[in-house]
Order: sequence, then structure tokens, then C-alpha cells
Amino acid sequence: REEWDPLRSADRAHRQMSECRLGILGFGRIGSRVAEVASAIGFSTAYTDLKEIPESARHGAMPLAMDELLATSDVLSIHVDGRASNHNLVGTDELNRLPAHALLVNTARGSVVDTTALAGRLRSTPTFRARLDVHDTEPIPPGHPLLDLPNAALYPHVAARTTSALQNMSRVVEALAHHLGIA
Repeated sequence: REEWDPLRSADRAHRQMSECRLGILGFGRIGSRVAEVASAIGFSTAYTDLKEIPESARHGAMPLAMDELLATSDVLSIHVDGRASNHNLVGTDELNRLPAHALLVNTARGSVVDTTALAGRLRSTPTFRARLDVHDTEPIPPGHPLLDLPNAALYPHVAARTTSALQNMSRVVEALAHHLGIA
């Protein structure tokens, strides 16, 4: 018991999910699924997308302009594609609009977040955190600006590394090869 109590008190969360807003940047197939799951476990959810999303497909998420989404998100989850117009979509201005306590999660494309700007925000705001599964350059090179920052966790592109996901990706590649006549 003596050893247990300090461990438990050190890991106490400041808020529970029902007290937090999950902001979703990009409300396509994955972003909308994230909203569905997040709403089911108690998050207030909001999103920004280029397209108008019918209310019946929002899973309770509220549409917001980008500025308001950033300013009101406790967690920002990024789900946009890698088109050229999304390169550095989340830069210095966008990062500075996020609350100081926010958590940024990027499992979409590394090029969407300006790495230098993110490193600057993480250094200047120790309570700001980032969890990144995708990176502009993979593998991450030595000297990368996010290495060794205590409030950044960098993962080696593993978000879809489940047996089912890998089998599904194999089927897609096989179907595409067949369609192109190269299989």
C-alpha cells in the first residue's frame, strides 16, 4: 500500500472525457468514425471540413470554423489528406490558437503539421502536448526538432498496424493490381 498510493496519485487525470472537447480536423471516413467513437465515450465533439456534412452523418459532432475549432479543442485529432493545399495546414498561427493545455494528435499525414512551428510551441508551452504517428520524413532523421521534447511522443507510423488492417490493405492492393491488369 505504501508504494501503491504515490503511483496512483501521480497518474491522476485533471479532467474526464465528458469535460473535454475533441476537435476533428477533417471529417471524412476516418474523422467521422473518430467522432462516433469519441461521442460514445463521452467527449463533446466538433469538426472542421471542406465539405458540408449532413447532420445525420455527424455522429453528434458540431461543425465549427477552423479558428473556433482550434480555440475550443482540448484534443485536436487531424484527419486530412496529403494534397498540396494541406501542406503545413497546421502552422504557427494555428498551433498558437490551441489552448495551452491541448493535445495535438496527428495520424493523417506528416506534412500537414509544420514541424518547426510545432517544436517551437512545445518548447514554449510545456503543458501543450503532441502525439504523432506520421512524420514529414520517415524514418525520423537524427537532429529532428521534435526529438527529445518531453511533451512530444513520436511513433513509427503504427496506427494501422493490426492484423485486420494489414489484411485489408493487402486486399486493396490486390484488387487495384487486378483492375490495372498487372496481377
